[in-house]
Amino acid sequence: MIARAIFIFPVSPVFDNVPQNMTVLEQDRMNVTMYCNATGRPTVKLSWVRVRDGKIVASGNTLLITAAGRSQHGKYRCVADNGVGNPVSTSAFLEVHCKLVTSLAEL
Repeated sequence: MIARAIFIFPVSPVFDNVPQNMTVLEQDRMNVTMYCNATGRPTVKLSWVRVRDGKIVASGNTLLITAAGRSQHGKYRCVADNGVGNPVSTSAFLEVHCKLVTSLAEL
């Protein structure tokens, strides 16, 4: 009988799906979903950071922004980490357009 050893080597995170830039109209109050995914060994943990203030706003591969408005515009970073090497990240921008009021009659 021959004994065989199987070695499982750690692999740092690599993105296989990156988030896309998105544009919405504020008056539509749409939900916005951004998605990213990364693989690696051990399993990769994903988090979402709002770049303007460094706040972690979600964990997992999906970022959901409900009723997107002006206060949510900006860059969001998906960060992948599994403890092997340095965390890696990729970003997408959420642009929120607002209706321009050109006269008092439109108010």
